[in-house]
Amino acid sequence: MEFFDCHCHTELSACAEDVSLQMYTEIAEKNDCAFCITDHSAHLFYPPGQAWAFWGDDAESIFDESYADGLIRCAEYVEWVRKAQTGNMLVGVELDVMPDGRLVFDPALLPELDFILGAVHGVRGLEDRPLDEVIDGYKSRTLRLFEAGARALAHPFREWKQKERTVPESLLEWLVETAKDAGVALELNCHFHVPEYDVPMLRLCAEAGVPIAIGTDTHRSYEFGDFTYHIEMLRQAGIAEDTWPTILMPAPVVVRSD
Repeated sequence: MEFFDCHCHTELSACAEDVSLQMYTEIAEKNDCAFCITDHSAHLFYPPGQAWAFWGDDAESIFDESYADGLIRCAEYVEWVRKAQTGNMLVGVELDVMPDGRLVFDPALLPELDFILGAVHGVRGLEDRPLDEVIDGYKSRTLRLFEAGARALAHPFREWKQKERTVPESLLEWLVETAKDAGVALELNCHFHVPEYDVPMLRLCAEAGVPIAIGTDTHRSYEFGDFTYHIEMLRQAGIAEDTWPTILMPAPVVVRSD
């Protein structure tokens, strides 16, 4: 089956390597594959030269100082991608949220996007804070993203694995139940492999009827269109291939005036 890739970065994401909007435009002109451009909202919002400030100790103060200019950069980003949009390429964002719930993007622009991919980045205290505090922070930011209109949640537990913090089974169950109630998909992401969480998440999603979003999280050109990990995880989870069309999130239907 054809996969909808909900997670692709351009050169405007500071962590990207050899990808570009022009590359995606050329792909969309020559192929029918459906995919969404989702650059990091924090990399767009924070000032040039301070793209990683969202993950630093001064995240809040720099956010406040650059707020007006950040809104302008968000608008410029949407216009930039929209002008290049062709074929089945969609315009979206990987939406970040501050620990206090403020969105790191212009809220007024979110309804104009074809797709909103929420992401809980920079979970405070994963390395050393008490587990209940970490879980509370993770839950509150997840709920804020769902409230803001996220259609899917990106790589739900990547940072937990990176920080060598174990995800409680109860948190995984909470996420699936909450996603179901909110009508939000959970992403199976191949940029950083976490099979120990992806497989049980897929099983719970299939049981609960929660859509599974497929994301390559492309930062390098060779990652685009490679669904090897997704297929392997779906099979390991015991999800029959003939059910994939009903379980995997399809590309949103977008009507454009062009």
